[in-house]
Amino acid sequence: MIVAPELQPHGIRNEDSYIRAHVSPTARKILVFRTADMLANINQNNYRTASAGQNGVLGITARGYLVPWRGLPFIRCIESKKPWWNNFADSQPEGQKGKRAVDVVVMAMTAGKFPFWVEPHIVTDVNIDIKGTDLTVEGTWRIQVKCDFNAGITGNLFIQFEECNPMKRY
Repeated sequence: MIVAPELQPHGIRNEDSYIRAHVSPTARKILVFRTADMLANINQNNYRTASAGQNGVLGITARGYLVPWRGLPFIRCIESKKPWWNNFADSQPEGQKGKRAVDVVVMAMTAGKFPFWVEPHIVTDVNIDIKGTDLTVEGTWRIQVKCDFNAGITGNLFIQFEECNPMKRY
């Protein structure tokens, strides 16, 4: 068994994401929000923290805020009974769960269920309008996907702010 090294700042405060998607296979939900909205929420509230570990590692490998997500107006909840949730098991290595969570988000996007925050612009050029375009849309979509296995059941998102990764599972 590997002993966990000291935790380092890593998570929502250090990442370069615009949107976060927390995938909860046990509840068959994807909880999606703009990273900046969650940061503002965390800065305004005093959430309790929790620790997490990895199989095969002795000690704490992550620390994060426990954020009750129900009732937060900036969170979008995607629920699906589709087979997106097959092939998930809590006993899987973290890297495997993470890759499966990304697959689920891709399936939600492909199905048109994933929210994207955009900047719409009304077309004022009459020649473009005549050709059938009334709006153009711009957006920034750097998305961080987290497998937050039980978030939909516990009612809390685990919003990580420190970690170590001695097993190098990505």
